[in-house]
Amino acid sequence: MKRFVLLCTIVLSGCIESPLTKRCSSYEECPQLIDFYRYSAEEKAKARKRGNPVPVYKAQPIYPTEALVNHTEGYVIVEYLVNNNGDPVNLSIVESIPAGFFEEAAIEAAKHFKYEKSPQEYKNIRTKVSFKIDKDQPSNKEKFLEWLLWVLY
Repeated sequence: MKRFVLLCTIVLSGCIESPLTKRCSSYEECPQLIDFYRYSAEEKAKARKRGNPVPVYKAQPIYPTEALVNHTEGYVIVEYLVNNNGDPVNLSIVESIPAGFFEEAAIEAAKHFKYEKSPQEYKNIRTKVSFKIDKDQPSNKEKFLEWLLWVLY
């Protein structure tokens, strides 16, 4: 009986989408990705000392579905101007490895970066947006099945 319950649970768990397993397709759908990384006071001080725009936060890029399905990793270097309000504008791609997968997602992420307001504009700012699949972490489905096995036995 326990094995039957376990089998049913495994089959049905593949049909359930929890908030933990949900994959975001836009920043409107998952606004928590916009304020993904907040810069420390030390990082801000280094930027000021170098005469660079002072970063406030950067957005987590949304992994393109095709790249995720193909287990493709890479990066994009995005160049832009930081206006007086601290927003990146006039974004362009400098380099993309591999080409054709991550450009749109990198531009969209860079649009959501935020810098401190400043009386001056900063030109030719370059940022590397990386796309890596965390292969060492078990999936939420694997964690659930491990917990279920522990409960049942």
